[in-house]
Amino acid sequence: TTALVLLPLPFLVWAALRFGLRGTSTLTVGLAGGAVLIPAVGAGSLAGSVDPTSTTVVWTATCAYAVAGLLLSVLNQAQSTALRQLAMEEERLTLATQSARVGVWDWDVAAGRIVRSRESTSMLGLSEDEVADTFEGWRARVHPDDLARLDAAWQAHAAGEAERYEVDVRLRTGDGHWRWVRDTGLIVARDAAKK
Repeated sequence: TTALVLLPLPFLVWAALRFGLRGTSTLTVGLAGGAVLIPAVGAGSLAGSVDPTSTTVVWTATCAYAVAGLLLSVLNQAQSTALRQLAMEEERLTLATQSARVGVWDWDVAAGRIVRSRESTSMLGLSEDEVADTFEGWRARVHPDDLARLDAAWQAHAAGEAERYEVDVRLRTGDGHWRWVRDTGLIVARDAAKK
């Protein structure tokens, strides 16, 4: 009976992942019914040895697997819903930035890496792989006459003297011309040293 007790587990996990709550519930009802009816009519692996203990073990195991399967399917369903919502929000953000011709960037100072939206590079006539993902790579595109103003704006915000980082600078486009861009940012997290 040990093998029979473990038999439903893979099917319940599969149903939970493949069909969600409805599939797991249907399979659980079928397994629970089979655990009680098959031995009662003298069929299956418990035929001829139908005693209350065997049926109780199978029934208890099936119920335990049912609870585990239902919990797994609920968690899987919640994760799927969250991923769908995240994808919808990402699509809305992309459409908004494209229609407004606004580039979005995120600078992980500790890692030294900047992630940019496609719009932030395409407005300069560049592909994503033409712009380095470092601060130095981005800074190299700033007009030399604007570097002091950029550095001052960043330092003021980093020191807490300005609520946000905001500066107008010229950036070199893909064809070598200069385009004025308003660059804004906000520090959203600081380390233990308040940096």
